Amino acid sequence: MNKHLMILVIICLITGIAYSQQPSGIFRTGVVLQKWSIENMNDPISQGTFPIEVIYPVRENINLQINHSPGISQYAGNILSGLSDTWIRGTYSLSNKRVLISFGVGLPTGKTQLKTSEMTISYLLSQNIFKFRLPVYGQGLTLNGGVMYAYSVSEKLAVGAGLNYVFRGKYKISKDISTAYDPGDQIGVNLGLDYLITPKFRSNFDLIYSYYSADKFDNIKAFVSGPKITTQLGGRYYLTNGYIQFALIYRSKGKNENWNGQTLVPDNLNSNGPQREMDIGARLIMSNMLSLLFSAEVRSYMENEAKHGWADVLGGGIGYDLSVTQKLNITMTFKLFYGDGEFNNENPTFLGTELYIGTQWKL
Repeated sequence: MNKHLMILVIICLITGIAYSQQPSGIFRTGVVLQKWSIENMNDPISQGTFPIEVIYPVRENINLQINHSPGISQYAGNILSGLSDTWIRGTYSLSNKRVLISFGVGLPTGKTQLKTSEMTISYLLSQNIFKFRLPVYGQGLTLNGGVMYAYSVSEKLAVGAGLNYVFRGKYKISKDISTAYDPGDQIGVNLGLDYLITPKFRSNFDLIYSYYSADKFDNIKAFVSGPKITTQLGGRYYLTNGYIQFALIYRSKGKNENWNGQTLVPDNLNSNGPQREMDIGARLIMSNMLSLLFSAEVRSYMENEAKHGWADVLGGGIGYDLSVTQKLNITMTFKLFYGDGEFNNENPTFLGTELYIGTQWKL
């Protein structure tokens, strides 16, 4: 399908759903402005994204979600702008509510074949510690599918397990490279539990294992990302006028493998350092129309076996959620971050800001 025709189809889908007369869907849009200044670098890296999201219950047990997020990024007078890939995701729950089947397609509407100046910006956006909303504009056709099974052990405890597979198609990453890049596919296995500690305090725990197949250039295996294990502990405590929630996340990856001219061999030292994150959020309901939002974040990325790659960031923010009408909400949040870490063989400090202004329509 022609890319422009594909974009038109997505716009028609979004528009058709947004004007549907069924009052059960949600349409969200807004703007996110992010900027990070790095010590000893004259120019900051900044990005503005314009997320669009539609959530639509096709039937009682079938839900559809569409996401698209065009953006513009800038660094040192160079600009990377355009559409993102468009995601269409769906879930189907069986009649017993214990089995959930998920499916999705990432349409390649995003920008690929970057110029050299755009590749520099793309590298900066991909630094995980900064958490840019759109680290990659386009990455080819993507398909995924999965199944999740959940079981209620008691009134307080529920357990679940799932399996998913992600297929990633070929695409060209640069205008200077004629060979198509074929990113590896991904297989994920997850286990989880949800436990009601008290009537006001609910906790959850998740364990996720991700395996990656080889990335290829010209059908030759060039790189294999190490398998990743992610653990997450979370909870939510309900107040009389709102709630407080938290999430503790720990990620670790095995050694990568690289092509040595003859075969793939594991790195001598693991270049993937462990990552630790903590997110805390609170909502205080002030009235039927207004809620205040508070957040705090800690990101601590440890050095790898080669003693490189460490970074620490601390931040937080405030905001509000305003119910203008029964169908329209306006949300605004502002966050400020400070930290330091290893970057370009130096140890500079980081200063980041994030402003989000969004609207939500109940259809």
